[in-house]
Amino acid sequence: MAPAAGSQWRYGTTQDIVWQSQGIAQVGVDYRTGEAQPWIPIIDPVNASAGTTPWLVPNQPTLQARVRVRQVPSGLEAVSELFSIAVPAFATGPSPFDLGTVPLNYADWDTLRIVNAGNGPLTISGITSSDPNFWVSRTAFVIPAGKADTIGVYFQPNVIGPDESTITFTADDPASPHTLTAQGNGFVPVAVGDGGVPLAFALEPGRPNPFREQTTFRYALPEAAHARLDVFDLQGRRVATLVDGMRAPGTYSAVFRPAAIAGEGRGAPAPGVYFVRFSAGTFARTYKLLYLAR
Repeated sequence: MAPAAGSQWRYGTTQDIVWQSQGIAQVGVDYRTGEAQPWIPIIDPVNASAGTTPWLVPNQPTLQARVRVRQVPSGLEAVSELFSIAVPAFATGPSPFDLGTVPLNYADWDTLRIVNAGNGPLTISGITSSDPNFWVSRTAFVIPAGKADTIGVYFQPNVIGPDESTITFTADDPASPHTLTAQGNGFVPVAVGDGGVPLAFALEPGRPNPFREQTTFRYALPEAAHARLDVFDLQGRRVATLVDGMRAPGTYSAVFRPAAIAGEGRGAPAPGVYFVRFSAGTFARTYKLLYLAR
C-alpha cells in the first residue's frame, strides 16, 4: 500500500494512493494527520478495482499522517504506515530592516536571517528589490527543514535623506511571496568649509566593501583631536589599530590590509565579518566589513 512507511509527501504535489482489493466493488479513501485526529475524506466512493487514486497533498504539516482505504458502505479497511506531510515555513525580519546612515555613493550592508520553521525544505527561487539603491547578496538557495540561513542586504544612497525599498521573496511555501521593507539614510560624510577644513567629524565606510586584499577609510577632523581607528572581529577581539594619535584638522585616510598583519608576525585574519570603530573627541562611528577569500 502507498504511501509506504517513512515516506515524505510534500504539500501541493499530487501523489498516488495505491491499494489492492479482491471481491470489493467500491472503497472510500481518507487521511488523518495524527493518531488522535479524525479521518478526513479524500474520495468517497471510487471503484475498488482501480487500485489507485490521485491525491493533492494538503497544507497540513505532520510527521504522523496515515491513509485509510475502507470498503463502502462498510466492512474491511486497510491503514497505511506512518508517513509525513512536508510543508516549509518562511520567516524573516525585522521589518523595516534598517541599514542606518550611509555616505552618498558608498555601499554599506547588514545580515538578514531567514528561518525555515517548517518540516520540509524551503526553496527560495527569487529575491527582488523595488529600489536599485538596495540589493541582496544572492537570490536563490535552499534552507533545510528547521534551519536558518543569511543573506547580505546592501544600501548605496545617491540622494541625501531617507530611502526605502520593498524586498520581495519568492519561495515554495504556502504563504509566498513575502515582502520586507528595507530602509536607510544617505548623507554627505565630509563637508568642507571655505578654508578647506572639514565642518564636522566624519568617517566614510571602507572602500571597497566587501574587499579581498585591502580597503581604505577616509576620516575628517574639524579640529585637532586624538583619533583612533580599530578593527575588531566578531568576538570583539582587536585585530588591528590603523590610527592612534593626535591629528591636526583635516581629511585623512587609513588602509586595512590583512596580509600586512600576517607580515608583522601575527596570525593573518581569516576571511569573514569585521567591524571598524573610529573615535575622535566625542565622535564615534562603527562600520561593518566583509573580508573575502582570495
